[in-house]
Order: sequence, then structure tokens, then C-alpha cells
Amino acid sequence: MKQEVFKQLILITTIVSVLFSSYSCDNEEDAQANRDNVENATESAPAVLVETVRPIIQRVEHRIRAMGSFLPDDEVTISPEIAGKVKKIFVDEGYVIKKGQLLIQLDDKRQRLAVAEDEAKIRENEADLAYLETTRKRREELWKKKVISEEDYDEILSRVSMTKARTDSLMSALGSAREDMEDTRIFSPLDGIITEKMISEGEYIHVGETMFNAVKINPLKLRFTLPETHTALVGKGQPVKARVKAYPDREFSGKVYFINPQVDPTTRTIEIKAYFDNCHGELKPGFFADVFLVKSANEKALVIPGEGVIQREGKHLIYVVHDGVARRRIVRIGEMKEGKVEIVSGLNPGELVVTSGNRGLEEGTPVKVLNAPILPES
Repeated sequence: MKQEVFKQLILITTIVSVLFSSYSCDNEEDAQANRDNVENATESAPAVLVETVRPIIQRVEHRIRAMGSFLPDDEVTISPEIAGKVKKIFVDEGYVIKKGQLLIQLDDKRQRLAVAEDEAKIRENEADLAYLETTRKRREELWKKKVISEEDYDEILSRVSMTKARTDSLMSALGSAREDMEDTRIFSPLDGIITEKMISEGEYIHVGETMFNAVKINPLKLRFTLPETHTALVGKGQPVKARVKAYPDREFSGKVYFINPQVDPTTRTIEIKAYFDNCHGELKPGFFADVFLVKSANEKALVIPGEGVIQREGKHLIYVVHDGVARRRIVRIGEMKEGKVEIVSGLNPGELVVTSGNRGLEEGTPVKVLNAPILPES
């Protein structure tokens, strides 16, 4: 009895093994058939038309970006040194002025008269002194010969001394009169722009009264802030680049001259100021600016057009062409500038990167390259 049961178990085991082997073979054949079908479908699918480029190798600066505003280097109030009537105004609001440029002429009749009177007094005094010097010499000879007394000689010496002293006083008065006359001409103390005019021709103005407000625009200051974590990346004399909306295709260059030693306790930022040459007056106080500080540079960066990079699910992808099919690559990007992107990793020099037709590609999609990019020179 036991022997019959044992034979039945062997028979059942054999039947199960045969069935399982048959099922496995069928599954393997089905899987292979599916793979063959996919490959055949891929081979039979029409190739996607694409355009490609090869990455170029160039120097790329890694920058810190900030926002800032241009400020005048200096602001001044222009006032007269003397009182008088405004005779002529040579500038108006908005005028670009140069240091030493004549801005206003006050009525100078009174000052001219004072100068003329002082000059006449000096000429008269010089004539008196010449006469007294002649008299002194004559009396000196008579005194030596004992013809006149010593008192008479001392008297002429005293008159000569007093006349000389009067000469010094008159020269000082003439200098003051000439200075007053010069002060009727008011000149610009700086290179800048007139921002406000407060007087009119014919108006009488007093000493210290504001006539103009002006700002110095060359050089121009750029003020911006950076997070405190970037403090170690900034130093005095460091180059700074700036872009303004008025000139979107240009970058202006400046240098850092001030780094605030204190961190703003509210924003946790540091204040930085840079000087920008503005000899042509293109930059204006108040211009808002995109600011860029160079923190490092990649001398041999791989750069491709921005349209070659696709962003999906938080990742940056590119497609490269190998053996007539598209191969997907996950890449890490660096700087982006003027429509170009630095590829930090995920791309090799000389590879063909798809830039047109890449939006509908998948891994393994057959492609046909419409252009033939030349390998860049090394």
C-alpha cells in the first residue's frame, strides 16, 4: 500500500514539473516576441527630424546676482558768496554742467566801481610815495652836510613809512574788491546735472540763498546688497557688472569701493557700493540695475544653446544623437547668459545635442539630423 502511494506522489510531481516547464517556455517566448515587436516598431517608426549642435568650449564666469540702484556721487546746493541782482542765467534744470562752467552772472556795476576807485587810490599813493622818496634822498644829503636838523630828516622818513603802510592797506582793499567782482560770476563746483533751479533773471538774491541743486554723475555710485553668506566672496576693488533697462544689450563695468562692516539685523544682508565711470552720462541717478559679481570662472566650460535644455519634473534634460537614435541625458547646468547654457555635467565634448525637434523625443526615438555640425576646434 505504501509503495502505491509513493508511486502516485512521483507521478504527480512529474506532471507538475512538465506543466511548469511548458508555462515558463511559453512566457519566455511571449516576452521575446514583445521585445521583437518593440524593436520592429521602433525600426519601422519614421525618424524624427532634428537639428543639432556640438557644444562649444569657452570661458564662463560664475556670478552672484543682486539688485541695486545708481546714486549720484555727490549732491550740492549752489549759493552766492555775495548779494546782488541776477543779471544772466546760463543754465536750466536738466542741463549737464562741467566743473568751472559759468552758471550765473550777477549785476557787477557796484563791484566794478569799487575796483576802479581802489586802483585810483593806489596810483595816487604810488605817486605820493615816489615824491616822498625823492624828498627823502634830498633831505638825507642835506642832513649829512648838517644843513637841516635831524628832526627834519626824521619827519620825512616817517611820512615815507606811513605812505608805504597805506599802500599795503590799499592793495588789500583792492584785492577784496576784485574778489567781490569775481563772486558776481558763479561757476559750477562739479561735473553733474542741474536738478532744480530756484531763481529768475532780475531777482535779487542774498548770501547763502539757494540758486541751484545739482548732482555729480561722474563717477556714479551703485548701491546693492548681498546675503551675509556671500561676505567672503566680495572685496574692495573687485569688478562689478551692471545692466539697466535703458541699455538692455550692454553691460557696464565698475569696482567695489565700500563694504559695510555691519550686517543689517533685519534682512541679514551687507551693503556694498561700487564706482562706475560715467564720462558719457549714459547712466542716470535712480536707474535700477541688475548687478553681477564674478565669484569664479570655468576656463573650459561646455556651452550649448538654451533651447537644447528641457526641464521635466525638476530635472534638466538634453537629448544627444548616437547611432541614429536619441539618447536622454540628465544634466547639471551652470550659468545662463545671452541664450546659452553652461553644462556642468552629463555631456561630453563633441557630442551632438538636439536643439530643434527635441520636445517630443523619448529615449531611443529614431532621429534624422538635418544639419551637420562641424567639430569645434580645440
